[in-house]
Amino acid sequence: MDYLASLLSWWYLAAEAAIYMRTLAFYQMFLHPLAKFSGPKLAAITRYYEAYFGICAWTYEGFSAKGATICATDHHVHKARRLPLNPFFSKAKVASQQGLIRRNIIKLCDQILNFSKSKLTINLGAVISAFARDASTEFILGRNYNSLDREDFNFGMMNVFQDYGHIWRVTKHIMWFGPIMMTQKASWWLHRLLQMQEHHAPRTIVHEILESNLPPAEKAFERVFDEVATVTAAGFETTASVLGLIVYHVFSSPEILQRLRHWNKLPYLTSVLTEGMRLSPAIAMRMARIAPDRDIVYGEWCTPAGTPVGMTTLLMHTDKILRKNLEKTYAPFLKGTGNCMGMYLAWAEMYMAIAALV
Repeated sequence: MDYLASLLSWWYLAAEAAIYMRTLAFYQMFLHPLAKFSGPKLAAITRYYEAYFGICAWTYEGFSAKGATICATDHHVHKARRLPLNPFFSKAKVASQQGLIRRNIIKLCDQILNFSKSKLTINLGAVISAFARDASTEFILGRNYNSLDREDFNFGMMNVFQDYGHIWRVTKHIMWFGPIMMTQKASWWLHRLLQMQEHHAPRTIVHEILESNLPPAEKAFERVFDEVATVTAAGFETTASVLGLIVYHVFSSPEILQRLRHWNKLPYLTSVLTEGMRLSPAIAMRMARIAPDRDIVYGEWCTPAGTPVGMTTLLMHTDKILRKNLEKTYAPFLKGTGNCMGMYLAWAEMYMAIAALV
């Protein structure tokens, strides 16, 4: 009798679970405020539809850095965290650090020239990534790790940050996986960096955060670590990726190369960089925004308050229809208050690097 009662209880639990899932699916497909929006019905039922297709879309949780500004979905938290960093990444601050960028560009060109003289093959992706890392870390953290001086251009570090791309695709759906991997890869040197900040050292984003008016909780080690990790990582491979793409296309086309060298250089260079950013935007993933207290109305469509809304930048840039109105859809650094805080640094590095290389 006990076995039969146990069997019946499990049967009832299974039946209740099945009824719940069917009811939830019916509500999601037909009664939910978003039900009228087009798309696969299975995607309306469960977010794991997205995970099935290659786990290909990222979200803020995937960064495993809840303390970072970029991961703050609340508008007021995002604004408070970003405020101390805005002057550090301003156009004026970047302009004052042109000498820093120029020093690293000279080293970049010297390395390429040395390989050219030796008739050896050079990994342009590695050397460009080394330039981006050295320039960005010196600007952001006040420390140059001299990747350009190494024989392999510190190629292993390039692989580390590119590997995080694969990790983030998974951590969006398996939340606990990210923190575990963060302890296994490059986190150790960021921890060490935060601990080594000295009063006589150049001002860094760590100083800006710790000396700001943010509350004590926002200055905790874990929070600052998340900020440093995301900001520096963003400065590494985003700029390197677009520079590599531009260099490939420019030197693959004699016509483009000659135009850059002999025409009115700045306007054409700007066009080349703009096209490079269209094909390789700084943030290619979908970065959702949430209107917590109001509905978003677009034509006849109404998105309820609290609904994450985002578009994939790369798809916006490459869609044949949207390209006809590129002035509105072009957003390599996103737009508004959530745009990339390091965009002036990225533009400066790209302008100066491509001008020097051609």
